[in-house]
This record gives sequence, structure tokens and C-alpha cells, in this order.
Amino acid sequence: MTVILALKSAEGLVLATDSQATQQMPGNAPVKLDAVKLIKHESHILWAGTGAQGCNQRVALLLTENREMIKVENNRHAIGSVIHKCGNEVQRASHSSFIPYNAQARPESWGGIFCGVAADGLFIVEVDANGGWQFHPDVAATGSGYAFAFLAASSVKHHNVASKSLDHAKALAYRAIEMTCNTAAFGVGLPVQLGVVTDEGAEILSEAEITGLKETVNLWKQAEVDALGSTLAGDQGSSGVNGQEDDDPGLEAPDGESLPPVDS
Repeated sequence: MTVILALKSAEGLVLATDSQATQQMPGNAPVKLDAVKLIKHESHILWAGTGAQGCNQRVALLLTENREMIKVENNRHAIGSVIHKCGNEVQRASHSSFIPYNAQARPESWGGIFCGVAADGLFIVEVDANGGWQFHPDVAATGSGYAFAFLAASSVKHHNVASKSLDHAKALAYRAIEMTCNTAAFGVGLPVQLGVVTDEGAEILSEAEITGLKETVNLWKQAEVDALGSTLAGDQGSSGVNGQEDDDPGLEAPDGESLPPVDS
């Protein structure tokens, strides 16, 4: 399985994915393999595909063959259309060459998310496994681990990522993929692969940068624990029965005056 998450921040785009591939061996025994899933095309596009690794390789080859049509000087729609054409060609070829050698056999499937910069700005475009394609304004998620991909996307929506910094978006994307890998019993695995796209171009984060991002996320997790503890402690100290204050100050006399004595 694969999980892919793309986020738009106020400063650029973030694309993140897991690092595990699964190969079916004779007898249907699955084997876990490490895989490089985040791919850089030229200097301005990052993408990740879900499905067969062979499909990813053929898509990468077609993108290279059509590089003139997806240059940064072209507009987003023109680039998106060519990306879809390349992906769809691989999808159709995979289905047409499929041989149902047994009842469990399935044709190779493929889908992908592409983050890039064009003449008219940044874009997130998805080519889905059914052959369609679409632009996403702020958040996109896909993967053969479909439910986990949307778990990752929903875990960050309340942060209003589009208004945040690029560093904020990187931390959110890292944590969402990490959470997905730790939640799934099988099919996706660490480490997180992550890259960014800005007006200056695309970049895949180094291993050292990913390690630094992991440390930031761990500090964030601890801050959440501390914040919840402080909040709960504050609530318990300030409220009495039925939410009323424990220490009622009562009425105060006006300045310079005393309240009259209470008759017994």
C-alpha cells in the first residue's frame, strides 16, 4: 500500500509519502520492501504514485519524453493535461496487457499526486486510479491505503494549513504520514519521505532535514501533552460544583462605607 498527502501553505506546497512497497511472492506471500516513492521531475515538479512500481517507472519515462510540454513556462492547465495524458497512457496499457492467470489476479493499477510550479502559480493535480484528473486547492490525498490517506488528510484540516508557513505545513504533513504508518497494521511504513515546492522550484528534503523535522514533531507532541495537563489542572482549580467558582467573594461595600450589621 501507499499513502500520499499534499498540502498547500501560504509559502508553498508540501508533498509527503511513506517508504514501503509490498511485493507478492509465489504462493501469495507478501514481502515488505523499502521504496523511493517521492520523485522530482526537472526542477519544478514533485510527484508520488500509488500502485505498481513498474507503472511509476513508465510514467516517469513519459514525463521525460514530454518535458517540453510541462515546462515551468507553461500554465497549470496545460501542464496538468499533459501529466494526465502520460498517466492515463500507462493506465490503459496496463489494463490492455493484463492476463487473468488466476481468479485472484488483478491488473496493475496506478494513480498519483503532482505538486509543481507553473507560469501562473503553484498547483496540486491528481490523476486518480480510475483515469480521471483534477486540481486540488489546498489538500489532496491518495494511495492504495485509501482509508489511511483520508485519515491523514482529515487529521490536518482543522489547522487551516493554507494560511500557515511552509515549516508549519511540513510538520503537519510529516505527522500525518507518521501517524498513518503507526496506525496501519500492514502495507505502509516509515521513514516519511517529504519535499516542498515554492516559486523557486522543487526540493526533496535530505535525511538530515527529515531527522530535524521528526525532532520538531516530537517536541510538538510533548507540548500537546503538557498543554492538556495544564488545561485540566486549570479547570479543576477554578470551578466548583456545577461549574460555579469555589471561592465566592460576595458583595463589597462601597469605598469608605461599611455594610450594615445583619440582624440575628
